[in-house]
Amino acid sequence: MADQDARAMSFGSVAALYEQGRPEYPSAAIEWMLEPVRTAGASPRVLDVGAGTGKLTRGLVAAGSRVTAVDPDAQMLAQLRASVPGVPTGIGTAESLPCADASADAVVLGQAWHWVDPVLASREIARVLRPGGVLGLVWNLRDPRTAWAAELEALVRSSGSRDTMAAGGPRLEPPFGAPEHASWAWEHPATRATLAGMLRSRSFYITGSPAERAELDAGLVRILDGLGLSDGESIGMPYVTHAFRAILPG
Repeated sequence: MADQDARAMSFGSVAALYEQGRPEYPSAAIEWMLEPVRTAGASPRVLDVGAGTGKLTRGLVAAGSRVTAVDPDAQMLAQLRASVPGVPTGIGTAESLPCADASADAVVLGQAWHWVDPVLASREIARVLRPGGVLGLVWNLRDPRTAWAAELEALVRSSGSRDTMAAGGPRLEPPFGAPEHASWAWEHPATRATLAGMLRSRSFYITGSPAERAELDAGLVRILDGLGLSDGESIGMPYVTHAFRAILPG
């Protein structure tokens, strides 16, 4: 657990790389998660938990939500405020939220539920959601459907995100029931710099030894050189986005 906590809190040291290398989320996935709380003429109050640098936050804002971003890492929130100006932020976790009871229409987590305690987080999120509110969870997973993407996936190794999908999806606890699931296949334009940022913002890279990092860097260079990808040139990185939603009983 100590190792998991250290990895979960490692991202702030590479907040700029995280912002550079991680993709945002398809608007269709965001709209699908928020659909249960959409009402005519009203903007849903959305709490983005584990918001990081704002990869999900900006999509929620673009969808017309009134967003508050929460993260345990002040460095990540500083990057978020620079990337998505004007969004209120607060220090907190899914297990301990700086929010009043029944103050949110939706609570969403992007690339984050695999870091939380599902029992405590389910209970705490239920506290801050209004009856009928929605818990939305979303992950971008690299799709190894091409030879080079499969080679990259082998280099990046397993992740909490992929392990969650392999286990059949996220584990929610009462008062939430089994969530609905939807997915979208798409491509993210990536350059050598963004792919390096993706690799170097992984928790296993951040917490790895210098030798482990050097081996990973060399592996990425081999893959990109094999593609003939020059600096500034982009390639479509295939992704599948998995989204889940569950309604808090009224």
